[in-house]
Amino acid sequence: MEDYLVYIALGSVLLTVFTIIVLVSRSREISQKNSFDISNILPLFDNDNVVKVDYIRNKIVVLFKDVTQFDVKTLHIKGATGITIVGDKVKFYVSESNDINENVYKSIKEFVEGK
Repeated sequence: MEDYLVYIALGSVLLTVFTIIVLVSRSREISQKNSFDISNILPLFDNDNVVKVDYIRNKIVVLFKDVTQFDVKTLHIKGATGITIVGDKVKFYVSESNDINENVYKSIKEFVEGK
């Protein structure tokens, strides 16, 4: 009978430790997904080349005078995803969080407008 109690206690301790490890790793993943360093991409947006910056649904939309002068590869390397180029527009997002995407949009808009 005492052997079963030892196994139950050991199992409970292991389950508790495993649960703590899973919760800590998930919280780190969530905090990484919910953060984006805007300073990584701001220098890519030359205010002489940017015509307009919009936020449509969950994407940042930037209209350029000449989109060929914009470095899309660096934008991707710096963390942007879902990048689409349509004519002189570049559409992208940086997070699954709409709040983060909207904050990045506002930062780009302020940067381009010189505020």
